[in-house]
Amino acid sequence: MPYSTGWTSPHQEGTSDYYHACNHDLWPAAHPVAVPDNAMGFQPARSGEAYAGLIAWCAIIPSYAEYREYIQTKLSSPLKEGEIYKFSMFVSHNGYHYALKYIGALLSSESHQKNTGYGRITAQPQIEHTADFLTDSLNWTEVSGYLMAKGNEEYLTIGYFKDSAYVKDTFNTTSDPAPVPQVYYYIDDVSLELATVDVPNVFTPNNDHVNDVFELPFMVDSLAILDRWGNLLFSGEQGETNLQWNGTNALGEQVHEGVYFYTFHLGNTQKAGFVHLLR
Repeated sequence: MPYSTGWTSPHQEGTSDYYHACNHDLWPAAHPVAVPDNAMGFQPARSGEAYAGLIAWCAIIPSYAEYREYIQTKLSSPLKEGEIYKFSMFVSHNGYHYALKYIGALLSSESHQKNTGYGRITAQPQIEHTADFLTDSLNWTEVSGYLMAKGNEEYLTIGYFKDSAYVKDTFNTTSDPAPVPQVYYYIDDVSLELATVDVPNVFTPNNDHVNDVFELPFMVDSLAILDRWGNLLFSGEQGETNLQWNGTNALGEQVHEGVYFYTFHLGNTQKAGFVHLLR
């Protein structure tokens, strides 16, 4: 990434890539880092003339050690405590055998720049794609979400942050065996901006798979649900649970329809609100 202004590869032994249309002029016979055709595949830029690329995960045969690449940038100014931001980026699979789901974005107060190494960055990204496998190599797929800032986050890092257990969820996109299990994505149109987001205030836990749980639209450190008398019905911390309330109490019993209250913590920020349960 040395020619991409403002962006770096936080793993010095990882070699994330920068592609630009001008490479056709520099390398008329071969254009390994050009747009749209390059050494890793073919993809027109979503906008402009350039994009980044990275090996999200690769098993190094025969040891099966993990190899991962990330891209990182320093924000123009730190995020402000308690403010909500929307992150967005567009990714495209390069068409090579394997794909993943959980590409994400981490906002942190410290840089993850390292002198050596190429393994996983051990952190929980605030934004993470959790839908279908990212297999589309013809189009760009948006990965986006909201986050509430703890304050002073000033580095943005993009890549794959899941631990080794989740790596088993890779998906082979072809019928041919790949010589090396490797997942590669192009990255374009990255943005982070202040936003407003409404916390849902009604949910219907009736097992119809539509609005069955109450959850916040951004990552928090902890969440608690109380009834109108202050009895604790649910509590959880990030990393221990998915922080979704399904309308039951601490004993697993369904609670009655009505208004319930929530509180959450994120860093030094504490906020509260209410949600109406309907069945």
